[in-house]
Amino acid sequence: MNLLSIDRVAFTIFGIEIMWYGVLIAVGMLLAVYVASKLYKNRDGNPDDILTIALIAIPLGVIGARLYFIAFTPGMGLDEFIYIRDGGLAIYGGIIGGIVGIVVYSLIKKLNLLTVLDCIMPGVLIAQALGRWGNFFNQEAYGNVVTNPKLQFFPYAVYIDRIGEFRQATFFYESFLSVVGFILILLVLRKRLFKGSGLTSYLIWYGIERAIVEGFRDDSLYIGNSSIRVSQLLSIILIAFGIVLAIVLYNREKKLPKENKQENNKTKETKEKAEKKTKVVEEKTSNNKKPKQKPNNKNNKNNTNKTKGKKGK
Repeated sequence: MNLLSIDRVAFTIFGIEIMWYGVLIAVGMLLAVYVASKLYKNRDGNPDDILTIALIAIPLGVIGARLYFIAFTPGMGLDEFIYIRDGGLAIYGGIIGGIVGIVVYSLIKKLNLLTVLDCIMPGVLIAQALGRWGNFFNQEAYGNVVTNPKLQFFPYAVYIDRIGEFRQATFFYESFLSVVGFILILLVLRKRLFKGSGLTSYLIWYGIERAIVEGFRDDSLYIGNSSIRVSQLLSIILIAFGIVLAIVLYNREKKLPKENKQENNKTKETKEKAEKKTKVVEEKTSNNKKPKQKPNNKNNKNNTNKTKGKKGK
């Protein structure tokens, strides 16, 4: 089943070929921004901050992804940095570059960094899930050789034209697991366990996901001439860091003074009262807008005449 024989070129503009790889990454970024904006708005944040962060973090993410790939690819130099259209973006480098932008902007604008990251990281998983299908069109990020004819089917395996072999569809494994992770993190965020729960869930989930899938890949980046896969090592570090950070943040939230918790409850109550007041005001304004009934002049005249008659008597 040859699923990777699809043309890499999505369309052409003024003679310039636009690759599916780039299109899918761009769509993934847009989806990530949309999801982050919605989540941030639900936490009483300004969605405009997310748009501004995207304008800073996305370019830094692309730069980081390219530099990471060049740094760990033997024979590549900075003179090849601009040839991004040929592929060669490392997700971990993109995450590092993007987080640098998020941290800088949050510090300048004095935003709650943990809340911002909680809202952004689920969208990052969606972007990664779509981006992996760019590898589908580029015939890259595949796994080990599949020689058993019974296993030569998608989604377990794909046929790679340029090498004439069936390989494990590791790009699909990671894409699927990223979607599952996205759903799980949304469920965690709904619980509102502690600030940073979305961030730590991402670090742990994607760390586990990547550590497993990377073990099947045939094109991993290695540290020098060693047999240590860079992304696997970094994944293990992220898992450990995510677990420790989650414990620290959870305990900190648990030890918050009762006064702070009471203040949070008061703010909720004041919000509810404000909403009730706005509803009452809206009802009053709608009632005032209703046309008033004109008084019956004839009846008034009759009444005045009667009163005059009584006085005359």
